[in-house]
Amino acid sequence: MDLKTLIGTCIAIFFAEMGDKTQLAVFGAAAATRRPLEVFLGATIGLSLVTLLAVVVGYLAGHLVPARWLRIVGGVLFVGIGFSLLLRPNG
Repeated sequence: MDLKTLIGTCIAIFFAEMGDKTQLAVFGAAAATRRPLEVFLGATIGLSLVTLLAVVVGYLAGHLVPARWLRIVGGVLFVGIGFSLLLRPNG
């Protein structure tokens, strides 16, 4: 096991997920239900399943699609989403 990859991924995901809509949903569920253990377990299972799906799809994409094309498509999507957010009218 590559400890550098493990720790780097953990740190990146921790900061990327901080304050996102998942955190807000968990906050709301914990406040509304007052059942923190059940909310924690449900959120953990849900996030784990989504992460598992992302790992499987990423692994398959990494083996089926050349790395150059993944970088190009990722870059185009990133820029495209940025432009769509900039051009979206407010309200």
